Amino acid sequence: MEGAGVSPSEGASFPNLDFAAFARACGARGFTARKPHELPAAVDGWLAEPGPAILHAFVNPDEIPAMPHIDPAQALRFGISKVKQAFGALTRRA
Repeated sequence: MEGAGVSPSEGASFPNLDFAAFARACGARGFTARKPHELPAAVDGWLAEPGPAILHAFVNPDEIPAMPHIDPAQALRFGISKVKQAFGALTRRA
């Protein structure tokens, strides 16, 4: 949403579903990494799996994603989103 210049609103975020558990419930294999040090073993198990498998890596939802290519228009829209968020926070406090 922020990349489009729209500030996130209530209802735009979802609980972090455990996709690995969902995969296991569906008969596939699921591997989870909740902490950075768990990632190598989870990736190894996931890559070694001969059939369908899900790798679920939990991430910080407040971390800004590192985009491989950012064009100026996208950066501008992201900035607009942040300004809207700031003004929204100010008006809610008033």
